Amino acid sequence: MTKGKILLWALASTAFTAPASAQDGDAGRAADEIVVTARQRAEALQDVPVAVSAISGVALEKAGVTQTRELFASTPGLYFSQTGQRQNDEQFYLTIRGVGSSPVVEPSVGVFVDGVYMPSLGWTADFLDLERVEILRGPQGALFGRNTEGGAVSIVTRKPSAELRGRVSTEVAEFGSWRGSASVSGPLAENLYASISGFASTTNGYMRNVTRNEHQDNRDRHGGRLMLRAVDLGGFEVLLSGDYMKSKGRFDAFGDAVAGQAITVVDPQAPAAARGTTLVSNPLAGRRYTTYGNDENRVSSENYGAALQIMRDIGPAVLTSITGYRRVRSRDIYDNDAIATASSVNGALTKQRILSQELRLVSDTQGPLSWIAGAYGFKERLSQDRLSQFFSGTTAGPIAGSGNGFGYVSDEATIRRDGLAIFGEVNYDVTEQLELSLGARYSYEKVRQDPNLNVAVQIGAVVVNVANATPRRKAFDGFSPSASLSYKLQPGILVYASAATGFKGGGFTKEVPNTPLQNAALDNETSLNYELGLKADLLDRAVRLNMALFYTKLKDQQLATRIELAPGTGVYIPSTLNVGRGHSQGIEVETVIRPVRPLRITGNLSYTDTRFDDYVASPATATAPAYDRAGQAFPEVPKWLASASVEYAFELGNDLMLVPNVSWRHIGSKYVGQGNASIPFITIDSYDLFDAQLALSRGPWSVVAFVKNIGDKYYLANRFQNQPATSAPGFLSWGKPGAPRQFGARFSYDF
Repeated sequence: MTKGKILLWALASTAFTAPASAQDGDAGRAADEIVVTARQRAEALQDVPVAVSAISGVALEKAGVTQTRELFASTPGLYFSQTGQRQNDEQFYLTIRGVGSSPVVEPSVGVFVDGVYMPSLGWTADFLDLERVEILRGPQGALFGRNTEGGAVSIVTRKPSAELRGRVSTEVAEFGSWRGSASVSGPLAENLYASISGFASTTNGYMRNVTRNEHQDNRDRHGGRLMLRAVDLGGFEVLLSGDYMKSKGRFDAFGDAVAGQAITVVDPQAPAAARGTTLVSNPLAGRRYTTYGNDENRVSSENYGAALQIMRDIGPAVLTSITGYRRVRSRDIYDNDAIATASSVNGALTKQRILSQELRLVSDTQGPLSWIAGAYGFKERLSQDRLSQFFSGTTAGPIAGSGNGFGYVSDEATIRRDGLAIFGEVNYDVTEQLELSLGARYSYEKVRQDPNLNVAVQIGAVVVNVANATPRRKAFDGFSPSASLSYKLQPGILVYASAATGFKGGGFTKEVPNTPLQNAALDNETSLNYELGLKADLLDRAVRLNMALFYTKLKDQQLATRIELAPGTGVYIPSTLNVGRGHSQGIEVETVIRPVRPLRITGNLSYTDTRFDDYVASPATATAPAYDRAGQAFPEVPKWLASASVEYAFELGNDLMLVPNVSWRHIGSKYVGQGNASIPFITIDSYDLFDAQLALSRGPWSVVAFVKNIGDKYYLANRFQNQPATSAPGFLSWGKPGAPRQFGARFSYDF
């Protein structure tokens, strides 16, 4: 984001604030009061000394938001990292404040649904009948069962009650897109309630494969949730739920052919001719939203699970037991070279299941002291069965093939991770204005990998064979304390300071090790986060302003990388290595302004500056020297994320309400790659998107017309380059384009 845009954003906020002071009598509340459970007890959002954003289920429904990924830039610091060109859920991870920017083993940001941890393959499940979504920034190990080094996304569903209610909605849009959902909730018998919700969606997508003459990113999804709730069962409350989701279709592996893509090599061990920045073009460039691969890119996934929550008030505290089971299965196959001739195709079947148990005590007494204590255990299994084939006809680099095929990589790996943790926090009101909080967590995790690897690659007249079936195991533990001090300057204004440590257990890569570098276990990744925050409701609550300054130190960062299969092959395979030290620092701003009751203005801004402080990159081969990457920014992290929206509610009479809304999002530039000759740095440019919608409602029904990407902005959400050794000669440049302009409409009815 340019300095001019920053100044414009700040001036706009100031200008919008000014009328509120002159019209306090007509002003409305800037934001409806949201009760959150960020500290595992019900508290007003503005009273919690934690950087947390909360979005109600009603607000999500009005905006048409159905997945966590649609909140990027709309919530400060929340973004994603993609560790490969496979555009399926396995390759996406959430990041907060740049933490978790390049994970492979475990995510740094935890996603929870009603307190149950979602596996890394399953966090993209669609929203269904939600109460709210809470996004907590910074380590939260003292409050959640599963560890959350970078932050947590807590999804809270709407619980069934004695009230009979329901909702049906449908959406149609360009690109053959349709989505329908329905939910109903109410009593079954005395003290027994139930709810059921479901959805189905389909889209043809906006990409076209001209070689295969078919849609490239079509997708069908469907799923549902059933929930039973019983109260007053001898002092117990029981909540049982189960859910299922299935998705299948094609995905855009490489995307548009790109001309003039800048690639940068900074590795001092690279050949002199390769160093520096070079513009790389693709001879297929010239058509947008077009792919050329001869092999079908397809993906399918199933995600299901169940949870049992039992609560009992035992006097001074509430005892909660949460038992969760999740299972995810994902299969994909994709064209690794993205050209019209057979060169390389990859496929993988990945399965993950988690059984977890949490016991939690939360104080329930009046007085200055409150506390939480908990224990958590889990058993997780992750298996990956992968096959990569390189066919004849590829003559690039050192690899040349003949016959039916010249190379393959076949590996299977099962990773077992079992863990135990105890955690807790004590809050003490020193005075009516001053609160002190102390927390801690101890984690113990035992990891075992059972690999089965077979590799055969022809290099000229020589065939290289690599095999590995040696199990590996190791245990990891960590202690994570935290502390915060908050002070209420006056009613509606809270300031706080905090320090919290985060922990992400070590382990082994999903890829089967076939070099000495990959055989080493990964160490724990740890973080130390310092934060200063302000939460303020101003001008008779016409303005809400929340701000946070943060500085996060990271040690032994687990970073996705690539290393050479064997010296001289020119074939680089995924791996994960520990980085020495790094840091992330920045500022986050959230504001809601309501100068008059019908007018609502929102703004969000985050600036995240990341740096490696001590990173001597491991050599790509056992014989190559290492090189220093200290001073470089983290990959996959935009410095600037921002959004704003303006809406005005017109009362037309006869209970008719017309609400136009215009919104803007800014995603800052970032880079991907490693800066060496095989995986160079590639910059992904910043972009701005404008959306609008017009909602007409009366009582229980609502009709919304919307347009996304009003200006039909062409932008690339990601960029890639091929490996010359496994596809066409030389580097070819590819980009993952975002969606073009799309018109659509939604209808909903509540009862």
